[in-house]
Amino acid sequence: MYRTHAIVLTYPGHFLLTKLTIDQLYQTQPEVNRITVIVDDISNLAWQTYISDCDSLYDNRVDQIIQLSHYREFKRLRNYPWLRQQTVKLYLDRLFPNDEFVFFIDGDVLLHKHQEPCNIPMTCKAPRNRSLNHTQST
Repeated sequence: MYRTHAIVLTYPGHFLLTKLTIDQLYQTQPEVNRITVIVDDISNLAWQTYISDCDSLYDNRVDQIIQLSHYREFKRLRNYPWLRQQTVKLYLDRLFPNDEFVFFIDGDVLLHKHQEPCNIPMTCKAPRNRSLNHTQST
């Protein structure tokens, strides 16, 4: 069986529901060997401790938490939250250039049973060797 990197995209409105999404990924998808959560901390709904709260709630279950505010491509879409989140999906191969199998899921999706690879939004791709411009937050 191949190993899969699951990517979960969330924003403040799905903060708690995303915890259930993560738990259900581990319960229903045995091919998932690591999970990264992308948090939309650019959202107007983000509170002051949003990132530290995500760290506390998700950290023992995920390998990495990525903040959209660290990428200038997403900061340019500050006033367009839906478009920003759709753009993340289009840029997955640049956010994770070394991954061959990526399973993307929104933070408000709950899986109640195993989904066969042909039924899930799995991407098999060749790396482009070009990543997004990560900026340090100040």
